[in-house]
Amino acid sequence: MSYYTYNGQKIKYQGKFAVGPAGFYDWFLPSRDELSNMKNNVATEAGMVFGIYWTSSESTASTAIYQASGSGAALPKSNIYKVRACRQFNAPLGSYSIKDQGPAGGWIFYVDGNLYMEAAPDDLPQSAWSNITNLLIGTTGLNIGDGITNTQSIINQTGHVNSAALLCKQLFITVE
Repeated sequence: MSYYTYNGQKIKYQGKFAVGPAGFYDWFLPSRDELSNMKNNVATEAGMVFGIYWTSSESTASTAIYQASGSGAALPKSNIYKVRACRQFNAPLGSYSIKDQGPAGGWIFYVDGNLYMEAAPDDLPQSAWSNITNLLIGTTGLNIGDGITNTQSIINQTGHVNSAALLCKQLFITVE
């Protein structure tokens, strides 16, 4: 039986996972370009056909970038939208291709040499971008590879207590 842990709560997952004994805890909120690749390459497989998803890329003090059906713009950080975590990892060249199921049970959506990016198997609960809705972090990037540091920058905001980024960071997937 497969489970993922969200916010300390064990939740049954209906898919398959191929994981090591420690599981997967290296999830983050994707940047604009990471989410764009995810939606362009594995949206159907990952069940992401409809809806607005947050990225970890900030736009202004009060807005952040979202993706919906391949388009992206800025919306208020306080709005509630879908959240899909991703992770990146290294594996031998040719280990995975786009649309393959990844080691954590998600979908491989980006390959560059021995660098792979995997979309989480399921959406997390919908969330606001952050509870901090009127301050500019000013350091979030848009590109592939920026999601990890963007996620930490969101979480490190003074006064931060919840965000789409924190949901992703707290995700832990394992198999029993």
